[in-house]
Amino acid sequence: MFYEDKISDYLSLEELSSLPNLELQARYLAEGIENGIHRSPFRGSNVEFKEHRKYANGDRISDIDWKAYARTDRLHVRLREEDTNLATYFVLDRSASMDFKSDKAALTKYRFAQIVTAAMLLYLSRQHDASALTLLGETLSEMPRPSSSSHKLLHTLSLLSTEPTDKNADWEELAGDFARNVRSRSLIVVISDFTIDPVRLHPLIEALRQKKCELLFFHVFDPAERDFYDESTIKFEEMETGNRMILTPELIKDDYRKLFREHTIALSNLVTPTGSYLPLVTDQLPLKVFGAWIKQREKERRRR
Repeated sequence: MFYEDKISDYLSLEELSSLPNLELQARYLAEGIENGIHRSPFRGSNVEFKEHRKYANGDRISDIDWKAYARTDRLHVRLREEDTNLATYFVLDRSASMDFKSDKAALTKYRFAQIVTAAMLLYLSRQHDASALTLLGETLSEMPRPSSSSHKLLHTLSLLSTEPTDKNADWEELAGDFARNVRSRSLIVVISDFTIDPVRLHPLIEALRQKKCELLFFHVFDPAERDFYDESTIKFEEMETGNRMILTPELIKDDYRKLFREHTIALSNLVTPTGSYLPLVTDQLPLKVFGAWIKQREKERRRR
C-alpha cells in the first residue's frame, strides 16, 4: 500500500482524462509514477556506475562525486545506467471490443490501454531500457526490435496512436510469428480485454514458455462489464460481429457476474505458471498494475 499511497498523491483520473492528447496523458501518468517511485522502496534498484561528466546547473547534489572533487577541486557528477539486458515487448489489443465505454468510465478501454502503454514505454525510455510494441488486430502490426533510443520511442508512440479496428483479434498469429521472433528471456506484456475463450491462448503461452519468457496479462475492462447493469430492458450489440440481443439485466445479472468471475479466474490460472494476471479497470488509476509490473521487472533482472 505504501507504493500506491505515494503515487496517488500525484495522480487524478479526472485530470488524466481531461488532457487533450495521448502524449500529454502518458507524460502525466509516467511522471506521477516516477514521483511516487522516488519516495518508494523501488528507488535506486539495479543502478550501476557508468562515468563522470562536469557538474551543470540542475544536476542533483546527490550525484556529485565528492571523492573526485577532493582530488581535482572540480565538481563532477556520476552518470548511471540501468542494466538493459531485459527487453520488454508490449502487445496491445486493438480489436473492436476495446472501443467500449460505459457512463461509469471516463475513457474507452482502448484509450485507457493506450495511455497506460505509452506511460510504460516512456518510463522504460527514461530508464534506458529496451522495449518494443506490436498492435494486435485482424493482423499483427510491424514487430520492431526492442530499443531504448528516443528516436524509436517517437515512432512507437506514433504507432500507438492508431485507432481500434472493427475486427476480431488474431490470437493465432500472435502465437505464431510474434512468439517465434521475440528475444528469449524477455518480458511480454499483453494488454487486452480478452474477449476470447482462454483455451485459445494455450498456444501463445506454451510458445513463450519454451523461450523462457515471462508473461503478464493486463486485463482491461470497463466497470459495467464486471458489474453489469441495473437498468430496465436494454439492447446489447456485440461490437465485433454486430449481433444484437434485447435483455432484461435484472433476470440475468447474477449469472453474468458469475461467468465474468469464472472468466477472470480462468485467465489467471492459465497465465500464472509462467507469469501474472493483472486487472486494469477503466474507472481506476492503474497503480497496482504499475507496482506489480515494476516488481516483475526487478524479479526478472535478479534471475539473469
